[in-house]
Amino acid sequence: MRNTFFVVLLCLAVSGSCCAQSKQKYQTPNTYRGYKLGMTLTDFLSKNKNVESGGILWVLFSDLESEGMVFYKEKTKASSGDELEITYGFYNKKLAVISIDYKEYQSGRDILDMLKAKYGPPNDSYDSTMNDFIAGKENRLVQNVFWVSASFILNLNYVPDIGGTKITFADANVQKTIKAKLNQKNQQKLE
Repeated sequence: MRNTFFVVLLCLAVSGSCCAQSKQKYQTPNTYRGYKLGMTLTDFLSKNKNVESGGILWVLFSDLESEGMVFYKEKTKASSGDELEITYGFYNKKLAVISIDYKEYQSGRDILDMLKAKYGPPNDSYDSTMNDFIAGKENRLVQNVFWVSASFILNLNYVPDIGGTKITFADANVQKTIKAKLNQKNQQKLE
C-alpha cells in the first residue's frame, strides 16, 4: 500500500511538472533591439547615433496610421546578416512605431513561425491582393498577420512570392489617438 501511494504521488508530480513546462511564457511585442515603445526621443537619440531624420511609414494593406509622427531611419543588419531598414516613428516625442523592413527575400512562413514562438499565436490575419505594375503581375498576394492587445499592435506583412517582409511594432493607444483625430477631421469634411 505504501509503495502504491509513492508511485501515485510520483506520477502526479511528473505529470504536474510536464504541464507546467508546456505552459510557455510569451514576450510582449513592445521592444526591438532595446528600443521600447514609449521611450522618449531624447533617450532614443542618445542611444542610437546611426539614424537619419526623415521617412514615412508604409505598410501594404495595413490600418496602421502615422499622421503627426516624426520619423528616423536606420540601415543595419540583423544578427543573421540580412540587410534591414528600420523606421522609428515618434508621436509627441515618444516612440510609437518600430517598422523593420527586410531588404532581401525572406520566407514569410519562417518569420511567422519565429514570431509565434516568441509572442504566441496571432489573433487576426487577412489576405489582400495588389496589382504589381512594376513586375507586370496582377493579383499578387499580400498577407497581414496581427498580434493586438490594449497596449500594442504587432503586424507581420509579407508578399509570399517575392519574399517582401516587414514587421511593425506599434503603440495601440497612439494608434487609437491618431485614428480618433483622423475620424474627427474626416467628419468635419461632411459638415
